[in-house]
Amino acid sequence: MRDLIEAAHDEAWEILVQYRDALDDIVLELVEKETLNKEDTKRILAPVRKRPPHNTFSGSASAPRATVP
Repeated sequence: MRDLIEAAHDEAWEILVQYRDALDDIVLELVEKETLNKEDTKRILAPVRKRPPHNTFSGSASAPRATVP
């Protein structure tokens, strides 16, 4: 479980670092305007790319699998 949590933390950190400029732009516009509309948000987040989904965790290779009768 710890490995899963650490991997998720590392990935989240990488995403935050990769898109730090977009986060900074959001902050600056929120300080100026207090709210952002849909167009503002789309413009600021345009460079952000969604990552492909992860494989679903199916348990440990060494753990016995439950069977359904």
